Amino acid sequence: MFRQHKAIAKLLLDDDPATVELTKQQLLAGGAKNVADLLDLMTSSSGKLAKIIRELVTEIEVTDASQQFTKTCGSISSLNDLEKICWLLAKVFLPGINLARYQGLLDEWADEMRHRSQGFTSEAEQLGFLTDFFGNYLGFRGNSDDYYSIRNSLLPCVIDSRRGIPTSLALIYLFVGRRAGIEITGVDLPGHFLVRYEGQLFDPFEGGRILRYQDCLKSLRDKRDESLAAISAVVSPKVILAHILSNLLYILEHEEHQEYRGMVSNWLSLVKDS
Repeated sequence: MFRQHKAIAKLLLDDDPATVELTKQQLLAGGAKNVADLLDLMTSSSGKLAKIIRELVTEIEVTDASQQFTKTCGSISSLNDLEKICWLLAKVFLPGINLARYQGLLDEWADEMRHRSQGFTSEAEQLGFLTDFFGNYLGFRGNSDDYYSIRNSLLPCVIDSRRGIPTSLALIYLFVGRRAGIEITGVDLPGHFLVRYEGQLFDPFEGGRILRYQDCLKSLRDKRDESLAAISAVVSPKVILAHILSNLLYILEHEEHQEYRGMVSNWLSLVKDS
């Protein structure tokens, strides 16, 4: 707890706006190390003071998450790195989010996935596993009704709604699979993103629908060579992150989010140049 508990509370409620602002800036300058004490102070506060402290905590957490994202986005090399940075992205756009709850859900689903995968008795069951688990049991599929929403690119929102865009839905498959020890990889087709399991292609946007290679090539016949290369390649975490940021930037460019637009554009540049 701050030693000057009562003094800080008094300064934040001072009648002089300059005094209040100076106190805020000093608390913000302390960064993340002040969050625990601010939250402790907020529990014994109410009304205007509690609101001020909540806003300070939010600003500190968003700034800290943004700085961490900037520092690490160009150096991710594993699914674990990618997941960590997706949680940071969520903290920037969803301040105050309880990430532990969502991480716990992924852990629970991985345990269930591991349990179910041990009961395969035929190749047909194995091939239909992802569709049954993610598409039917968990209910994940594409958000066709509100495709161009920021929420479709944020992991907690996708987990809550069970709706998203191809890349964000694929992340659920990849992160749960990693936890369960089941190798699921991304497939970066021209204009679409799929996942691969046991050599079989699945479309998370269509509830995990099984796709044949021939069907993919037929639908993308104008880019056949590019599609053939994508089907056999393993997509790097950095490429997946670039897709996520590109989707976000496209949405932000059509909305009034100037502060976020510049930030995401910078992150995308860092990822592409690394």
